[in-house]
Amino acid sequence: MISVIQRAILLILFVVGPQVWAASGGQGGWSLGMFLGLVNSSQDQMNEIIKRSNTGGNGPVSTSQLSSAYEAAPFLQYRFSGTMYAIQFRPSYFYQKEDGSGSNGSYGMSVTGFTVFPMLRLYPLENDLMKFYMQFGLGYGRVNGEINQGSGNNVKFASGSFGTLFGMGAEFCFTPDHCLNLEGDYRYLSFERNIVTNSTGAAGELSNNTKGQEVEMDNSDLSVRMGGLMFLAGYTMKF
Repeated sequence: MISVIQRAILLILFVVGPQVWAASGGQGGWSLGMFLGLVNSSQDQMNEIIKRSNTGGNGPVSTSQLSSAYEAAPFLQYRFSGTMYAIQFRPSYFYQKEDGSGSNGSYGMSVTGFTVFPMLRLYPLENDLMKFYMQFGLGYGRVNGEINQGSGNNVKFASGSFGTLFGMGAEFCFTPDHCLNLEGDYRYLSFERNIVTNSTGAAGELSNNTKGQEVEMDNSDLSVRMGGLMFLAGYTMKF
């Protein structure tokens, strides 16, 4: 997905022509906005639980694999006048859920959470219509997961971790103060140890679901992630 965005941006650069571009030293000030998009974030171990249940006592299971998530991310940014540099504060909400049924009743998985990422953004090329940027961030995420294996067999867990984000994008400014954004990023944010916050019924495909302890599968920590390739579209208002 990132490669598609890169090709689109390079095509725009080629078509518009280098004569209209200048090294950045743009007007500074504050801006705020919102991004919405998709995260290609596969939950491999939770998907393995679904596969095993299909051939075990809960099968067949209609629940789909956890492969992509939705994300909403408001942001506040300040650009330093006369430079290519800006700093941005971006929290986000991550939502990934699949519901279905098995031979023992409802069967579903979910991974939700929030992130907070301060970021450094650079505008190497820009003109009155389009601003091309690159960015890098270090931040924190908090995840909540749920595994429902039917007949009251339910486990909830939570964890926190630090991660990184880098990417590129473009602002299309149709007025001086209002812009549309297209952005591609990669976020690394993995949660290797997750603590059970609530547990009812049997462990099912898990090897440990005791409240207050680490949730385990095959006697090893079950991990989830809120990272992966991200494709976002957004709106920016400058003031």
